[in-house]
Amino acid sequence: MSSQSSSTDVITTLESIATYLFRFGGLILVVFGSIGCILNVMVFSQKSLRKNPCATYLAVENIFNLLFINSLLLSITLESGYSIYFTSKNIVLCHLCYYTSLFSNVLSSYCLILASIDRVFVTSPNASTRQRSTLRFSYFCIIGGTIVWMLFHSPSLVFTNITQIGENIYMCFYHVGFYLAFISFYSIIKESSSTLLLLICGIWAVKNIRRLRRVILPIVSSYSTVARV
Repeated sequence: MSSQSSSTDVITTLESIATYLFRFGGLILVVFGSIGCILNVMVFSQKSLRKNPCATYLAVENIFNLLFINSLLLSITLESGYSIYFTSKNIVLCHLCYYTSLFSNVLSSYCLILASIDRVFVTSPNASTRQRSTLRFSYFCIIGGTIVWMLFHSPSLVFTNITQIGENIYMCFYHVGFYLAFISFYSIIKESSSTLLLLICGIWAVKNIRRLRRVILPIVSSYSTVARV
C-alpha cells in the first residue's frame, strides 16, 4: 500500500514539474522566440538589404520559424501548461496545427540551406558562379520550394486525428501505422541531411574565401611594388 502511494506521489510530482516547465519555459520560448523572429524579419527586410538574396532567404526563414513557434509549440504550451485544449477538441485545428508545423519546420531549414548556398555562390572565384546569386533566383527557389513542400506535407491534413489516450484525455496526433512510421524516419533524415548540407556549404564557403585571399594578396603586393618603382 505504501509503495503504491509513494509511486503515485512520484508520478504526481513529475506531472507537476512537467506542467510548470511548459507553463513558464514554454511561454518564454513562445514569447521571446516570436519577438526574435519578428525583429529578424524587420532587420532583413530593410531597404538596404531588400536586393540581397541572402537577406531575403533569412527573412523568409524567420517567417517560417514564427509559424512553427505559433503552431505546434504554442499548442503544446497551452495544452500541457495551461490546460487549454484547442487542437485536442477541434479536428480542423488539429489538422492545421500539425500541417503548419511540418511544412514551416522544413521550409525554415530549406531557406537556411539556400542562404548557405548563396554564400557559396558569392564567395566563388568563378565569375559565372557568382552571377547565380540573384534576387530573381532567390524568389524562384523560395516560391517553388514552398509549393513543393506544402504539397509534400498535405497528407498530414488527412492522417492526423484526435485520439483518446485516457479517461477524458484526448490528444491530437498522427494515425498509428504507416504515416507515423514515415514521419518518424522522415524527421531523422531531414534533420541529419540539413545539418550535413549546412556543414558542407560552410566548409565550401570558407575554402572559397581562402582561395580569394590567395588571389588577392599577390595582386596587392604587385601593385605596391609597381607603386614603389
